[in-house]
Amino acid sequence: MSQMSRQKHLEGDFTPRSPLPSLSDPNRHLKTLTGLRAVAAAWVVLFHASLVFTILVPPLAKTNPLTGMGFLGVDLFFALSGFVLCHRYLDSLGVAFNRRKVKDFLALRIARLYPVHLFVIVVFVLYLGLVTQFGASQQSSVKPPWSLLPQHLVLIHAWFNQQLSWNVPAWSVSLEWLAYLCFPFLALVLFRVARSKHIVIYSGLIFVVAYTPLTLDIIGVWHFPPNTFASLSSNPGLISLALVRLLGAFTGGCIAFVLARAWQRRVAADRSPSAVLCGTFCAALLLMVVAFTRSGESEITQRTWIVSPLLVALVGLVGLGGSFFQWLTRPTLIKLGLSSYSLYMTHWFVLSVFGVLPVIDVGETLADRLEIAQQPLGARVLFCLAALATCYLVAQLCWRFIEEPARRGLRRRFASSRGELPVEERVDASAPVTQS
Repeated sequence: MSQMSRQKHLEGDFTPRSPLPSLSDPNRHLKTLTGLRAVAAAWVVLFHASLVFTILVPPLAKTNPLTGMGFLGVDLFFALSGFVLCHRYLDSLGVAFNRRKVKDFLALRIARLYPVHLFVIVVFVLYLGLVTQFGASQQSSVKPPWSLLPQHLVLIHAWFNQQLSWNVPAWSVSLEWLAYLCFPFLALVLFRVARSKHIVIYSGLIFVVAYTPLTLDIIGVWHFPPNTFASLSSNPGLISLALVRLLGAFTGGCIAFVLARAWQRRVAADRSPSAVLCGTFCAALLLMVVAFTRSGESEITQRTWIVSPLLVALVGLVGLGGSFFQWLTRPTLIKLGLSSYSLYMTHWFVLSVFGVLPVIDVGETLADRLEIAQQPLGARVLFCLAALATCYLVAQLCWRFIEEPARRGLRRRFASSRGELPVEERVDASAPVTQS
């Protein structure tokens, strides 16, 4: 009987109605993390949109302290990915290398990434073909180079210091795919770390190793070149800063899961971090982001990346749940979190068509046709709101009619799990259903 009690303690003694997520149950939907995905996607979208929004609507410049660091939303996505993958697959892939399990894992990951990626690439190709055919293109030469298209189609275009082109946000998807290829081997190590008596020491060592390259860049010992657009001169160097960011944030997210689950199992299975601790940490993180933006820091500034490991810590806190983060479980945020990948992948094209991105030419934009820069302030505000609303509308349509149907079809075709939904998108069957 005592052995059974000990096992329940190690696995997390969670009742079906418990508000706390059980990190020992890979089938449990971590709703707070799904809500956090919605926040990360919005942060990236607002960062890109604000590049021109603040020109069209000067009062929006007051939001720069929050939107100006939105590129860090990608690092937040990487940390979330590492945490969620460990929650779902660490115990199944980490025991021993099993070809069938690895094949299933990679098939499910392809089903997760590729349909939307391919859809957006096809949309870009068709649109550029149409504007070229009908002569609507502007004089700008900032067009996606056709020679780089094959690399995008096989998702290797960001593995090295490649210039950004086509659907620019897909650089992170390319690196995400690289992370998926490496994860089965990383899981073999983390599984044993998670069972060790010295879990904190070993986890800390892996975390330090993962963030050492980025740390060297921050202190100026080793400079990694940032990515540039295809219209600009490329930076010399094979390993890009983007790859270094992935190494730190994704591995950090994995470590955050290992430590969070250990804390939940061995220390406090029946409680989450206090609201005071979570609130203080989030306030400090927000103040740091605002301070960096106001001091003129940007994506190419080395000190900016001090925030990256703090985002990893944020994912760990959110993954443990608790009262402070319950707002992330609201139905609207969950819905937006489920469609966050579609939003991330489609917003660049939508904003390009609206003409609120200064780095790509997809022909005559809506801003050009409507001469929006010459319109009254009210009209420009409505134009910016329409651009954002269209981003979210297109994302919902893409998620509903492209992402989910294609994902389920690919899962049934290639994986033995037969259409099983990823854990971050499952409805918690044990949760009480309220009638409205």
